[in-house]
Amino acid sequence: TANSIELLDGEVAANPVGSATNPITITDPNAQWKEKYRLTMSNLLAASLQSGKDVDFDQIDGYVRKILDASKGSSDDLEDAPF
Repeated sequence: TANSIELLDGEVAANPVGSATNPITITDPNAQWKEKYRLTMSNLLAASLQSGKDVDFDQIDGYVRKILDASKGSSDDLEDAPF
C-alpha cells in the first residue's frame, strides 16, 4: 500500500500514516486536489482520444471540475451528481 503520492514537482499529496519517522509534509494545501485533477483529466482525455472524435479540452475540464466538486451526499442524492 502507498503511504504517499509524490507529485511531479516533489510535493507530497497525501501521507495518511503520520509519525515521527514518517511525518506528513504537505507544502501546498491544494496539492492533493491538483493530483486528483491531473489523474482524472488524464483518464478522461485518454478515453476521449481513443474515441476518435474531436477532443474539447474545455468541456473535459468542466467535467473534471464537476466530478471533483461533487458532494459526498447519500447515494439517494442524485441531483448533485456531475454526470
